Amino acid sequence: MKIPYPKPSEQIRIATVLSCFDELIENKKRQKDILEATASAIFKNWFVDFEPFKDGGFVESELGEIPVGWDIRPIGELADVRNGSSYTGEEKFEDQVEGSHIFITLNNAIEGGGFKPVYAWIKSDRLKEYHFLEEGDLIIPNTEQTKDERLLGSPGIVFFPPEYVDKKGVYSHHITKISPHSEEYKLFLYFLLRFTRENSASFATGTGVLGMDIENFRKNKLVIVPPSRVIRRFRSIIEPLVQKVIVNQKQIMILRRVRDDLLPLLVFGKLRVEEV
Repeated sequence: MKIPYPKPSEQIRIATVLSCFDELIENKKRQKDILEATASAIFKNWFVDFEPFKDGGFVESELGEIPVGWDIRPIGELADVRNGSSYTGEEKFEDQVEGSHIFITLNNAIEGGGFKPVYAWIKSDRLKEYHFLEEGDLIIPNTEQTKDERLLGSPGIVFFPPEYVDKKGVYSHHITKISPHSEEYKLFLYFLLRFTRENSASFATGTGVLGMDIENFRKNKLVIVPPSRVIRRFRSIIEPLVQKVIVNQKQIMILRRVRDDLLPLLVFGKLRVEEV
């Protein structure tokens, strides 16, 4: 059995090329983590600790003390809350097929919050308009197959692969889309759901497999609502950070794909790294 065996000097050159991609990927990951931590810290400072608003006075509410002029409302008054499409095994695919749509499922959820770019595909004639979502939409998983409930209610901002040309995808019935009545509330709700995930998980029912009671969640999940001027200011600061996080994650996907495509070409000598 013969195997390709580059000379040690070429092995070093191959490793150097691949290491460059690994280093770029790690740098993008670190940037993403810093941006997410910064955005979370700003949200906590404003809407958990109320630091910028402490001179304005506080009043008692169902959720404790809140700044004067703020409100407490059910999440259903701020956003539409709807589950996605059910599906059969014959309708779901691991790879894209003709006529299929990208499919957002539980595999895209991350414990505590975030979005994992691992995609499935769906092709079905049962899809309705409300089963579709767009890049940038806010979602939470409504199903948990373990008893620790760490996934349930963990919010994510959807993004599609860089090469995906369609403007819409489909989301499964294990995912709930939260569509704010005003776009300016989306990022506020995203971070609020991250900080109150355990409370969201308390709306679960069931034993072996937990599922959120979405109607109960819509009516009784209480949200601290700041004045619109505060929300607009928060969005103007946070939106560039979140957009940069998404750009970084797409760049990571591209770098990984290029690296994985290069690896067999380099190892089997179909692409050579010339000595400089």
